[in-house]
Amino acid sequence: MFGRVPGIVEVLNKIGFTTLTLVEGEIDKLSMEEAGFLNCVSVPDGAPPRVSEKELPSWEQLGKEY
Repeated sequence: MFGRVPGIVEVLNKIGFTTLTLVEGEIDKLSMEEAGFLNCVSVPDGAPPRVSEKELPSWEQLGKEY
């Protein structure tokens, strides 16, 4: 079972990778690590149900990899 301490400040630091993969939950992070992807972190609290009403730009509009 996973748990969190109320009021703790979450900090992401000392990452020695040029590419970082963000995933939604702890199980996703552990699955990526088991598959050999060590440059992966889980976002706190998972993904929100709705982020924005705006349409996402295409990869061509972004012009670089995210």
